[in-house]
Amino acid sequence: MLRQWWDDGGRLVLRCALAMFFISLTGTVLNAEVYSSIAPYFGIGREISTLFTALVFITIGFIAHKKPSVLDVRLISIVVIAILLMAGFLLTLALELKNPLFVLVGLFCRAIGSAWGITVFSVALAGLPSARSVLAAVGVGMIASDIVWHLMPTHMPLMAASFLVMVCAALPIVLMYRPSEAGFHTIRQSATASSLGVPGVAQFASLRSLVLCMLLFGIAAGYALTLNEQGDAPVETIVETILFAGIVVVLVAGDAHTKREGREDLLFSLAVLLIIAGFLIAPLSFEPDAAVANVLLRLGRSCFDLIIWLVLTALGRRNIFLLLPVLGLARCMNSIGVDIGATAGRVTDMLLVQAPDSAGTVTALLVFAFIAFLWLGFRDFRFSRVINDVEIVNEPEISRIGDYLEHRCHTLGQERGLTEREVEILSLLAQGRDGKFIAERYVLSYNTVKTHIKHIYQKLDVHSRQELIDTVSVSKGEEG
Repeated sequence: MLRQWWDDGGRLVLRCALAMFFISLTGTVLNAEVYSSIAPYFGIGREISTLFTALVFITIGFIAHKKPSVLDVRLISIVVIAILLMAGFLLTLALELKNPLFVLVGLFCRAIGSAWGITVFSVALAGLPSARSVLAAVGVGMIASDIVWHLMPTHMPLMAASFLVMVCAALPIVLMYRPSEAGFHTIRQSATASSLGVPGVAQFASLRSLVLCMLLFGIAAGYALTLNEQGDAPVETIVETILFAGIVVVLVAGDAHTKREGREDLLFSLAVLLIIAGFLIAPLSFEPDAAVANVLLRLGRSCFDLIIWLVLTALGRRNIFLLLPVLGLARCMNSIGVDIGATAGRVTDMLLVQAPDSAGTVTALLVFAFIAFLWLGFRDFRFSRVINDVEIVNEPEISRIGDYLEHRCHTLGQERGLTEREVEILSLLAQGRDGKFIAERYVLSYNTVKTHIKHIYQKLDVHSRQELIDTVSVSKGEEG
């Protein structure tokens, strides 16, 4: 039975759980150790770093929407891991010297690594066989990360914290590179898919509500991070981990029931109730050792994280070309929300010292805004509707893209005098394959492949891989 589970996707579930473990641990160490160490001399560093993350995600989403053919997962992953390795040394030096400029560069490199790791993870996660396996992988990874963090010593050396952040950012890329290759191969053909009428992200208005939700829950997460901070670090308790583990177990074990009712919508209701309760209780827990509000707010945010991964993987299964544009935009809005919420939390902490009554007013305004926003904008909102509104792009349509590229390559080959071997190589280049793959596919030396590619470039009068892909991908209507 265990062997069958392993063969049916269990191995990928475990790899995804391990990747999520490192993704979660990166954020925890960053908030508890790195940001707290720079707060005394560079208080705005956390907010700038979060905006860096927003910038990287929106860039990835834009590229996936406009120029997906440049998303070479192998090349980008190698470059990003090298950047993270360099950033580990740079951030350590910056923290020792207390140099804000070096800190910014190190945090920007970290943002690039973390964003790309989450991107690769999301593509691999879409390959899991069911929503239940997604819940198990994401939930177990998040829970394991929290447990390990509570077992680790606090106030670790700066060098250890810096390298732990960078290593944890790099490992999801290493783990998810292979499982995500097939997905990226399809995504890189998105421009051709669009020219053949495959629906794109602009055609789904309901996705806007998903993006606004990310902003809203990001605000709650940011507020929970900074409210009642101790030593410029978030309040952490094992209670929220235990409660979240219980929620994950119930969801995974009760899969048959939640499938009928709409798993994502039930989780959304729970997340909203937890966050409203956290905001309402906050004025009663304005003390360093009173973390009830923080627990409720973060627990609500953790439930929402589960929803987002469920929705993203469902979107990826229905239309893989939507996955990265939606991920980039949603994560960008989430980062902006975290900055807004963190600022509100800091204002509350400051008012607790200077004007305690005003601190309660800030919290009251936040809970009013949260409820009003939900009431006005999300009364009829359903995550299940967001998913079902996305038209399924099935295997025959994806195969049609490949057939179209084959046809275009043969047509160009006849027009430009390409040999039969050059047409075969052109077809693989148009699909995003690199020289190493082509050499292995046709049992040729790498130098021979490079010579063929040089001749293809000359005959097509192109000077880069992107020009070649654009030439092959152009639709018949655009040719004339």
